[in-house]
Amino acid sequence: MNMRGSRIRKFRNYLLISQQQLSNLTKIPKYRLGRIEREEVEMTINELLSISEHLQITPKDIVVEI
Repeated sequence: MNMRGSRIRKFRNYLLISQQQLSNLTKIPKYRLGRIEREEVEMTINELLSISEHLQITPKDIVVEI
């Protein structure tokens, strides 16, 4: 099961960052971030790198299932 979106939401909420704030930081539209978090769409590698950078985690933290 793909849990990438829920991992992004978990890290974002832990850092007390709203979707709008993450959208502003990453330049990814808020509606797209919402769709990524709900796992309605796959994120691009550039989106993955930008999200992980701004959440101060590694891309591996998002994509590797434990």
